[in-house]
Amino acid sequence: MSGTLAIVARFVAKAGCEEELRATLLEAAAIALAEEPGCRRFEILQAVNPDGVVLPDTFMSNELFDDYEAVEAHRNSRHAPVRKARIRALVSSQTRIEMGAVIDEV
Repeated sequence: MSGTLAIVARFVAKAGCEEELRATLLEAAAIALAEEPGCRRFEILQAVNPDGVVLPDTFMSNELFDDYEAVEAHRNSRHAPVRKARIRALVSSQTRIEMGAVIDEV
């Protein structure tokens, strides 16, 4: 598949692991942006419910990649196994990851 791809992921931290998960996600974003040429954007977000209340245990990532090859390079980077293991150890519920083709960039 060619074209820009976006990935949105949601992570819920185990009780007491919120700060460690936040730090792990921020580190993953910094490494991806610095070392993966096809990674255009990698934002870490604090989730907020519909009433505007911050969910302290829930984080999201918003990632943008040049193409599918860049996504695969991210998934298979030398940091991926450690990153995935650290995140799995810190989350309490199934991480949700979705990918979509970018229709338009404004």
